[in-house]
Amino acid sequence: MRKFSFRRLTSLGLMLLLGVFAFFFLTNDFGLIDIQKTAIVVGVGVDRNDEGFRITAQLTVPLKSDQGQQISAVEVSGDGATVGDALTAISATTGWYPRLTFCELIVLGEQLVQNDVYAALEYFLRNENVSDNALVAVCEGDAERFLSERTPTNDINTLATKKVLSQEAKLAGITAPVSLREFSADYFGEASSGYLPFIRTLEQASESQPPQSQGGQGGEDGSQSKSLFDASATALFYQGKQVGRMRSEETQVFCMLTNKIRMASYPTECSGISYTLGLRRVKPSMQVKKENDRFRFTVSLEAYAIMLDSNVSQTIREIASSEKVDADILSAAEQSLTDRIRALIALSRETKCDFFGVRESIAKKYPREAELLGDDFLQDVLFSVRVEIKNLF
Repeated sequence: MRKFSFRRLTSLGLMLLLGVFAFFFLTNDFGLIDIQKTAIVVGVGVDRNDEGFRITAQLTVPLKSDQGQQISAVEVSGDGATVGDALTAISATTGWYPRLTFCELIVLGEQLVQNDVYAALEYFLRNENVSDNALVAVCEGDAERFLSERTPTNDINTLATKKVLSQEAKLAGITAPVSLREFSADYFGEASSGYLPFIRTLEQASESQPPQSQGGQGGEDGSQSKSLFDASATALFYQGKQVGRMRSEETQVFCMLTNKIRMASYPTECSGISYTLGLRRVKPSMQVKKENDRFRFTVSLEAYAIMLDSNVSQTIREIASSEKVDADILSAAEQSLTDRIRALIALSRETKCDFFGVRESIAKKYPREAELLGDDFLQDVLFSVRVEIKNLF
């Protein structure tokens, strides 16, 4: 009898629990109303204006089409004395509350970085909803205009920009992407130096396409203006202001010296012929030592090369032995890399941007001497460059 009663009570408890779940399921909207009032921000652009800051948020919007539901993007802007004030203005004028949990790209306008750049980034570092891994970049012109551009590869240009700043592009030496956490560490570090990828917009010829249901800037005939993005240049910062810029070829060499490159295509010239070498197993090294009363900073680079291409036709035997590169071509590549590294050293001295981390290296090995270094310490440092390129086999 007791056993029967226990089973009966258990059954009644389960039925009661199911009833409670059914009640909440039928009466609760599970936050759907809140979701409808929340805008998912995938990218943010920051510009300076007379009022302070102008924030442009790129929002993802679901659209219905004949093929089913698709995702497009719209841009909304707001002005304010601070970044947080501008974001509040977006909510006040649109009725959408910008949610930054999924924001993975922060674009800074070209004019903004002429002043203290961190006045625009401080809000994102403080905001616990913003990921520290969000990418930060500088764009050519205004960030508002940049976010409104459409690309032939993806109508949501934030996603297209993320592909340009991808880890694959970094490991190939094409661009030097930087996260919010990395740039903050450089900004508040001992050298007060940092760098960000600089994105240029490459205009594409307008073409007539069938009308699309996705977002885009086009007329009734379906003509759209498309753009591509080039992030091979790098903006340099010292004490929060942009002080210079690396060109694309300098960015490539800088990536070789600061990252583990899988394979980089490196152009060189020998005897009037242009070649493209594939550099593998790139091994950079940077060391500092004290010589008398001065520091010597040695930049070394070792790599293995294969032949990828040339601007002249070659024999079938030469094509078959691509892993064997002539010594003269290797020597020309070594000299070219050496010249570009020396150009980077000169750029670092000129801009005071310590992107090689010389001060940090000195502080680790000679902490007492590092405390006495001035703002122009790079002028007193002796630099040495060593480049060695070998055949892969």
